[in-house]
Amino acid sequence: MRISLLLFLCILLGSPSFSQSKKSVLFLGNSYTERNNLPQLISNIAQSMGDTLVFDAHYPGAYTLLRHATDANSLNKMGAGHLDYVVLQEQSQRPALGPDEVSKFFRYGKILDSLAKVSNPCAETMFYMTWGRKNGDDEYCGVFPPLCTYEGMDSLLNRQYRNIADSLQAVLSPVGATWNAVRKFFPDIELFHPDGSHPSEAGSYAAAVTFYCAIFRRNPLDIPYQFTIPSAVAQNIKMAVKKVVFDSLTKWGIGKQDPNPSFSYQLLPNNEFSFKNTSIHANRYFWNFGDGNTSVLENPNHKYATNGTFNVTLNASRCNVSKSFSRSVQFQVTSVDNLFQLTEEHPYPNPVEDILNIPFIRFDKILISNIFGVFFEPSLSYAQKQIALDFSNFPAGIYFIWVYRDNKTGFWKITKN
Repeated sequence: MRISLLLFLCILLGSPSFSQSKKSVLFLGNSYTERNNLPQLISNIAQSMGDTLVFDAHYPGAYTLLRHATDANSLNKMGAGHLDYVVLQEQSQRPALGPDEVSKFFRYGKILDSLAKVSNPCAETMFYMTWGRKNGDDEYCGVFPPLCTYEGMDSLLNRQYRNIADSLQAVLSPVGATWNAVRKFFPDIELFHPDGSHPSEAGSYAAAVTFYCAIFRRNPLDIPYQFTIPSAVAQNIKMAVKKVVFDSLTKWGIGKQDPNPSFSYQLLPNNEFSFKNTSIHANRYFWNFGDGNTSVLENPNHKYATNGTFNVTLNASRCNVSKSFSRSVQFQVTSVDNLFQLTEEHPYPNPVEDILNIPFIRFDKILISNIFGVFFEPSLSYAQKQIALDFSNFPAGIYFIWVYRDNKTGFWKITKN
């Protein structure tokens, strides 16, 4: 007969894997996307960083999401498949207008999001958050004052783009937020075309850097490409993008749908480990048990042949993104010849609720385990020839107090109320 003793130390080693530097993106927008050929500008930035952007685009002037949802060209481009992102840009005013127009924005944004996933199950929808007009829109001053200023219009656009992205679990390219930061910290940079609505070359560069950062998740300060604008201006724009986007990716939904691996485990009576996969946003798994054995099962069992410390790693993936989570496990099998029942005075009170007192005995180490073989190293305190163990934070159940000395192991059985 053999009895298994398990001691573990949890170490989180997870790190995302974004080895692919090639992304396929479809841009559905209007003149804001067309101006200065934004998709090509993003591609040029990617190329300067050693990445590749393969893109297609459809951006007739003044187009709305409603019109894209009923446009054969837009639908055919989405239906081609193999896309990583589908970028949706609403007409520049609609998300900031009254309830009827906002309702259309949400309705057709949702429709396009659903249609995109039919042919592109691995694609993410990315909404192109635009900006308030330079001096607002004076034709609305009498009927809808918030649109009368840049600040009012920009705030409404920001809010509604964030709302739709949250509701659809989509991601944002927060170009409007980048523009807001540039206007605040670098007011000498002119982002607007003379019409006060469309982007200047600096404005398109700010949009392109924002998109590149959102798609490839790379630090914009490393970008060497500066388009047609002075290097000092390009540097300031990149600094704004780093602060707004790169330093806060999850704020814009970027990475929230990535695989998030995690697992727990317990020791079964047959000395086999049962691993419970608690990962989210994943559909493929690869386990490495640290002893040369692997598994692709979602919830595998594994039995170690020898004593030792094993680094168990779970790699969880979906589409082209994967992450890993690891735990270092020390497994020890002790012969029954080295196991004995302690005959010293027993701990009290048993059952215990808060403090367990055990007699002051000679020991090399004391551990606590639950019935699943998971061990805890307790914090010990000493007083009046006894040792006190704090059980107040332990859940109710059966526990064992293990006493190690002279290469032998003794135990007491304890009940926690």
